[in-house]
Amino acid sequence: MIFRDYFRLGFLVLLAFVFVGAGVAHGYTHKVYPLPSSIVGKYIASTKGQKRVVMIYASWCPHCVEAMPDIMDIERAKPGSVIAISVDEDHAGFARYIERFKDVPFKIIINGSPKTELAAVLTSFGGRAWSGVPTYYLVDENNQIVDQGTYGVDYIATYLLQ
Repeated sequence: MIFRDYFRLGFLVLLAFVFVGAGVAHGYTHKVYPLPSSIVGKYIASTKGQKRVVMIYASWCPHCVEAMPDIMDIERAKPGSVIAISVDEDHAGFARYIERFKDVPFKIIINGSPKTELAAVLTSFGGRAWSGVPTYYLVDENNQIVDQGTYGVDYIATYLLQ
């Protein structure tokens, strides 16, 4: 059991180094993490123990842009509840979008792998591939996706804050 605890701690330290080193190198004011899907999956797994929403979004999506301030408010109300993953391929366009926000309360993750790989990661938690953005995956305390779809922010808040 002790070995497992050390292994978990080592993994989390490694993940922290990946997160710390990723953002500033790309010229963003906010910390932005272009990560391969395998690391995204490990990050989701490391947050086990509380309800979360995994938001798949893009800066060019009007519904995503409209929902983002409310999603940020949910994260402020319940820290650690939002995992937002951008599927933007135009990183410069994404940078212009994200810089409009003064304070982003969660890690800004950009999918750094083909979308099919990210879809496979989400499938491993019980989800299905998304067909459009935004798509919200509601994840329970045991890392199982219990619902997914394009929901209103009130539905997401009710799930996370109940």
